[in-house]
Amino acid sequence: MNLKTKLSLARRHIGRLSALAANPVYIEDMDERLLAALGARAIVLDHDGVLGPNMSHGPDKAGEELLKRAVTVFGAGSVFVLSNTRRSLKERRDWYEKNFKDVVYLTAKRKPDQDGMLQASWASGVDVEAIAVVDDGLLTGALMALEAGGIPVYAVRRAMAESAKARLIRLGTAGTQRIAVRIMALIFG
Repeated sequence: MNLKTKLSLARRHIGRLSALAANPVYIEDMDERLLAALGARAIVLDHDGVLGPNMSHGPDKAGEELLKRAVTVFGAGSVFVLSNTRRSLKERRDWYEKNFKDVVYLTAKRKPDQDGMLQASWASGVDVEAIAVVDDGLLTGALMALEAGGIPVYAVRRAMAESAKARLIRLGTAGTQRIAVRIMALIFG
């Protein structure tokens, strides 16, 4: 999806994106009660910046705990990890298949393309409207959920052990998206 199309979608959803940006959910606070309160029947989680650091093969401790809680709430086969990264794809897929058998690892077109949500819907048998997407990217995962009619959850981390390179990547993507949404809200909101 080109930048012009992405910005056009963001403009259409700027009110919701701005509200999400103003009220992020902290990964560390996502307990079973909060997950159930989403009203979803399946969940799609982003890896980079949500479950673990960018470029990592698997989630960190907070990410693993979130995955365990998600499986408890949504059940096996209704918890998905969606990643667009091509870096270490095989290693990451292998890690999830070995360590979280109840979680489905998906690769799809780049977010905000709805391909990942459609794959999760098909695999779980849950309509996209009943799928929550937990992502730290407002113009990627959150926008994908809004455009598909799903349940967007803008999630951030209080703390994450990550390399300087991983931090720069995360701040350069998720941070830039936050700034872009704020500017667009000022212009179009």
